[in-house]
Amino acid sequence: MNELYHDESAKCMALTLLMMPGPNPGSISSPMDTEDSALAGFYRQLDSLREDSCVHELLIHGNFDLLAPEDAQIFAYERCLKGKRLSLIANWSSEPVTCRMTTDLADGVVLAAVYSDTHPSETMLLRPYEAFAVLK
Repeated sequence: MNELYHDESAKCMALTLLMMPGPNPGSISSPMDTEDSALAGFYRQLDSLREDSCVHELLIHGNFDLLAPEDAQIFAYERCLKGKRLSLIANWSSEPVTCRMTTDLADGVVLAAVYSDTHPSETMLLRPYEAFAVLK
């Protein structure tokens, strides 16, 4: 694996897996030994996110819709419940890829993102291993 994207690929996978529907798995153990690691901080952020009551309810009870089933590089879905929508978009590739969503993500709140400067839109160029979760 390209060392340039080591943290990004780990964050992409963690964000994707932790935002999958299902019961709260409890605290996720970070693979990093140091408390000040950026990756360890990201894992703590994801732990807190799963504990949020709105996010938890959407993950457990929200209606599931796959957003980009035709694209092998992108894993994208949304869960909807009671007027709320949680969307997850992930580029599982080491290459940039253009992502076109049928839903507008621009005015949602980014809950977690691999890259801190992520700005969701209907059409965007996803960087290698870019992943983010948006609540609308």
